[in-house]
Amino acid sequence: MNKMMDEAHGELEQQYKVVERFVRRHTGDRVAAEDLTQQVFVEAAGASPGAVAMDNALLFTIAKRRMIDYFRKPRMRLVSLERANQVPDHIEENPGVADAVADAIRKLEPDQRQVVVLKLIHGLPFAEVAQIVGASEGACKMRLRRALAHLRDDLEKRGVQR
Repeated sequence: MNKMMDEAHGELEQQYKVVERFVRRHTGDRVAAEDLTQQVFVEAAGASPGAVAMDNALLFTIAKRRMIDYFRKPRMRLVSLERANQVPDHIEENPGVADAVADAIRKLEPDQRQVVVLKLIHGLPFAEVAQIVGASEGACKMRLRRALAHLRDDLEKRGVQR
């Protein structure tokens, strides 16, 4: 009986490694692969209670479904407050315009500058910007609107054309 249990345990361990490699190869994220693989085996155990070894077709079907869920779920990108206030040293367009834009952004109020950098330069959605700066989405949209008006005025005074 012990030998049979050891063999079943060894087979289950092997299946776990194969599924985890499969998931990691598709997600590119070791931590996510570990989490998803655990979910796969919990779900498979629930689908076939009392089974000593898991059916490979079942495991891979569940793994594919968990990965679909994983890729559909929006990911939150972490941005430090220091990075949120940084204006890139280079903007790939005209260097003179880039300097004027960077200087105009630096002149904004800190709360407006933070929203401009997070939204326009880092491309974060308003929901994430709001969470990072600790304000509502509406407040962030208003800050962006006001910041853009200030930027437009500042750039027009410098003679920068659209």
